[in-house]
Amino acid sequence: MNNRGATPGFWLCLAALLSVWGCPGAGGAREGAGSNDGPGAGDSPTVALPDSTLLVFAESSFVLFEWTSGVVAAATEALTDSAAFVERWDEAVSVRVPAPTAPSIDFEQELVLLAAQGEQPSTGYRIQLDSAVWRSDRVDVYVTAASPDPATCMTGAAITSPIHMVGMPRTDLPIRFRIDSIIQNC
Repeated sequence: MNNRGATPGFWLCLAALLSVWGCPGAGGAREGAGSNDGPGAGDSPTVALPDSTLLVFAESSFVLFEWTSGVVAAATEALTDSAAFVERWDEAVSVRVPAPTAPSIDFEQELVLLAAQGEQPSTGYRIQLDSAVWRSDRVDVYVTAASPDPATCMTGAAITSPIHMVGMPRTDLPIRFRIDSIIQNC
């Protein structure tokens, strides 16, 4: 299970976000989200970021990254409450013994994005939530779904089901997932 504390990757991500946002005096992305020192202060517990703000998901924002999970159907979701998150978490880690407990998420301040590649016939598959871009009317989340090139990759004979979950500041804007499917060379 990941340490969800403020790692160097978190601060690098926060610095990139604040350089675009220009937020004076904000704490960390989790502590300062929805507080009175950013755009949209006082409106709601969600973060209102300027149009075209880019948030790159650093390793510190990862909630779960697995090559094999219990999620056998391809899916992209924004999990906005604890019940939905715990249900998907339990499904994802059901193949691990012992299964880790779900980390604590403050759903007043953030939400969890999920991307699952579904059941795949071998090793060599990967799905990754890369970044999010705030638009005036939505948030675009960019996802990479990689498959091994059969001509250059030697894969293992195992059924896999890659999944990736990341935390990001909560928003009321609609979230649109944009998936880039690639064939990776080995």
